[in-house]
Amino acid sequence: MALSSSSRPHHLLRPLLRRFHATTQALARPEPHKFSKPSEYLGSWEPAGIPMRRGGGSGCERAMAYARDVRQLRMQYSYEVELLDAEPQRKAEAHAEAARLANEEQKADKATAAQTRAAEGHLPNALGDLRDIFFV
Repeated sequence: MALSSSSRPHHLLRPLLRRFHATTQALARPEPHKFSKPSEYLGSWEPAGIPMRRGGGSGCERAMAYARDVRQLRMQYSYEVELLDAEPQRKAEAHAEAARLANEEQKADKATAAQTRAAEGHLPNALGDLRDIFFV
């Protein structure tokens, strides 16, 4: 049987070809890089100027002004929070005072009704009877 071109042992040739390919790439020289022309836009603007002339003052003065503004905002916020906390407290105190006044009024009505009944003779004066029993 005759050897055909398809029956060549390719597995033996591959390492040789790889070595040759690698050396070819290593020996090949890249084309020299062509740099683009410098841009006319870069460096064409004017500097903004000294910060003090822009009205901002020095960095320290601006930081102090910022700290002062923040301190003022915090004080205002704490005052508003106190006002918000005081409103429910005032409502609770007003409710408690109204309940206390209603209770006193109810006690006064009961005492008046008891005196009226005692004067009419329906009920004996319980307080007077207790005084006689305990304080004789």
